[in-house]
Parts: sequence; C-alpha cells; structure tokens
Amino acid sequence: MSPQVETTLAMWLYKRARTFALATLLYLPAFAISGPHEQATEEMQKGNYAIAYHLWLPLANSGDIEACYSLGWMYHNGYGLAINDGEAEKYWQLAAVQGHTGALFALGNLYSLGGKDVSQDYERAMNFWAQAAVLGHRDAGRALLQLAEWEVPGVDAKLMDLLVINPRLFDSTGKISADRVNLRRGPGTDHRIIEVLDRDKPVIELLRRDSWVKVGISDPPQMGWVHGDLIRPGN
Repeated sequence: MSPQVETTLAMWLYKRARTFALATLLYLPAFAISGPHEQATEEMQKGNYAIAYHLWLPLANSGDIEACYSLGWMYHNGYGLAINDGEAEKYWQLAAVQGHTGALFALGNLYSLGGKDVSQDYERAMNFWAQAAVLGHRDAGRALLQLAEWEVPGVDAKLMDLLVINPRLFDSTGKISADRVNLRRGPGTDHRIIEVLDRDKPVIELLRRDSWVKVGISDPPQMGWVHGDLIRPGN
C-alpha cells in the first residue's frame, strides 16, 4: 500500500473510531445495566471520570463484559487517565473473547491504526472486524469494504469468508439482468473473464468504481467485477 493510501486509510479509520467511541462511551445508557454500570455511566456523562473508573475497575477485573469494554475506551481516549493502548487492548480482549461486538470492532480499529504500545497490524484488524461482522456489527463490515476499495492486501479473502458464512451480512443485493454476463478480474473489459453469469444470478454488491461493480457470489463463492448496467436490484 502506498504511503498516501495508508495515510488516507488511517484518517478514515480514526474518524470512525472516534465517532464510535463518543457514541458508545459518552452515551452509554444503551449498553448500561442497573447498579454500578448505571452509576458509572452517569458519572462519565458528568465528566467525573475518576469515579466512573473506580466503579468499572473491579467489575472489569472480575471479567464483566461491559465494564471491560468501557475501561478499554477510557484508556484509549485518555478519559481521566493517561492514554494507554496496551491497557485498552487488554480490556477489549477480555470483552471480545466473550463475544462483545463493540470490543471486536474496537480492536479492529486499534490494530488498523496502531497506537501507543500497540503495533499496526492489518491482518489482526481484519480478523477482528470479520468476527464482529459475523455477529452483526454493520460498521465492521463497512470497514472491510473500505479496505477493499483501497485494495489492502488480504481483505478479499476475509470478504470471501464472510460470503460463505452468511451472504446476508452485506446490505446490497442484486441479480444479473442480462443473459450470459462476464464476471471479470478487474473493473474493465481489458480484465480477464473469471466466469460467465446467467440471468437472475444473485450477486452481492461490495463496491463501485466508476460504472463497474465489484460483486460477491456465494454459490460458488467468488468475487469479480460486472458492469453496473447489467445488475438490477434483488429481492
């Protein structure tokens, strides 16, 4: 990946991560439970970070999934604490192994950008985003599609895995609208033909480039490019 693309990617991911952090940590009632969680949430909203931290810490250290997730954001963003991505990673990992989709997504963001005490690792980022996407986290799927648009190595394999697991993870479905349409390796007629698709073949739109669409097919699982005029909306 070129330095320019990597910089653009980092900026996009940083904005997504910051937006998600504010939405999930400062407005935690959607996640909060009664008792210490609720009190910690209220203290966070008041800016009383130290109180929130001391309410969540014993819960997190006992493995409480929401407390682990919340402490991860506090360390990552420096809410009342010195920024420490190593600690954020530790607590998000504790939540992630219990299937917390927000923690899986956060770990994907962390590894995609790198941070203090955490090395950038796109492969690990894609693994966590793929896990989150399987569990229904829409932004995780969108993050993978963004990497596909920037042609980050390895992302097509992750998308292919998701197509096999559950093609409905992607919102945009369509059908081939003409007889015997060429599925090509790249966006243009100069690219090699992978397969010929019959009319009404279901496809999943992954991304667009000018008048061409990168589509996924679940049966048999593969990806390629089709001219956009040859796809109609699916059911």
